[in-house]
Amino acid sequence: MREATKVAAIAIGVVAILWIVNRSSGDPGPADIAWKTSLADASAERPRLLYFTADWCGPCQTMKRETWPDDTVEEAI
Repeated sequence: MREATKVAAIAIGVVAILWIVNRSSGDPGPADIAWKTSLADASAERPRLLYFTADWCGPCQTMKRETWPDDTVEEAI
């Protein structure tokens, strides 16, 4: 049981460090994509991409920094 507690503590520490680093990296966001912020605004456009995110979500913030600004992704959207 003691070993499991150590592993859990290390995992929580790693997640906390990654969360802190991610929060301090800022939110550049995709500059060239004309995002709509409500479904009502996007209803006239087809096809639609519904993108859900959260400030606390590390993978979401990575996508925001690395995936959405990619030229290939922008062309596809």
